Amino acid sequence: MSNLYLGTQTLVDALTTHGIPVLEIEPHDADDIESADLIWLERDNSGGMYEGKYVTVAQSTYADSDRIDILVSVESAHLYGGNPTHWSELLAANDCDAIQAVVLKYWPLNKTIATEQEYHDTLSRIAELMSAEHGMVEAEEDEFEALVEMVEAYEAKLYPVAPPAR
Repeated sequence: MSNLYLGTQTLVDALTTHGIPVLEIEPHDADDIESADLIWLERDNSGGMYEGKYVTVAQSTYADSDRIDILVSVESAHLYGGNPTHWSELLAANDCDAIQAVVLKYWPLNKTIATEQEYHDTLSRIAELMSAEHGMVEAEEDEFEALVEMVEAYEAKLYPVAPPAR
């Protein structure tokens, strides 16, 4: 999507790689400098007051500077009464490591592996992290450690090792 702010697609990729489902991406209104990209994570079509949860990505530019920042925040969408912000972070738009760190900070890897497919997907991600040419940044190291723990727990449950006989 070419109408997205710099950093939005990187954030979407980080969310999906991390296992966070992205339901829809709404680009900002190019004619409104205060509008934001919306990354929908939840939608509630039951007709109630709660519409869902989304991540906003707004852009900040600075006079006499090439610097572009993005303000990333998670909000709940309500039909009446506003959209409360749960958290927000200001990041450099081209800082992939900072974007990855925000995803890990607010969506920690504390899930368990439930299926064989999740197991293989997790092993693939571990292999991807291990083969990175640039080495791992701190956020990737944290992700790596969490994924290894998930694999170890899954394997221990699936393939228990009996204690040695005496």
